[in-house]
Amino acid sequence: MPENIDSVDLNYTLGLGLSRGIIKSLISTYLEQCKEYDLLLKEYHTKQKWHELAGIAHKAKGSVSYFGLNKLTKTLKKIQLISEAFAFIELDEMKYSQKELSDPQISIYNKLQSQVLIRHEFKDDSEKKQFQPGEFEFLLQCVELFRKDKSHIQLSLLVEESLKMITQSVIEINIQKLQL
Repeated sequence: MPENIDSVDLNYTLGLGLSRGIIKSLISTYLEQCKEYDLLLKEYHTKQKWHELAGIAHKAKGSVSYFGLNKLTKTLKKIQLISEAFAFIELDEMKYSQKELSDPQISIYNKLQSQVLIRHEFKDDSEKKQFQPGEFEFLLQCVELFRKDKSHIQLSLLVEESLKMITQSVIEINIQKLQL
């Protein structure tokens, strides 16, 4: 297996103390969701629907973590952070160019701003603690790259990489499902 692709590890899921039937049901649900993740990651990235891309990456991240897919989880987290930065910057530029934002756009803008995604200063250390080590710095790099129009390439590569990993996970999970 290529080095950048996870190997499915059902130990976490098996360790939850769930019955084999429930685990098989979780696997079936995951396999169905992968079709949606594949379709929506491609669509939202292609159409530059940043907020939606961040949302589907966040949703997928939760699902893949049950199957020990740590590299895929981290890749999806990066997609989420970059997309949130893109969404914020896009709305921020609209706001300051005197374009009127719709109510949903204002809501998204306020949410992203309140999550301290773009600000460099913090009121106190508790605000910075909401980020995993290195996440905030990574996000600031994304914002800077976006402003230089370079992180679109990085995001494209991450989406492509995540799609490969999702496909591989589907194959492996199908094999492991047969062994349960």
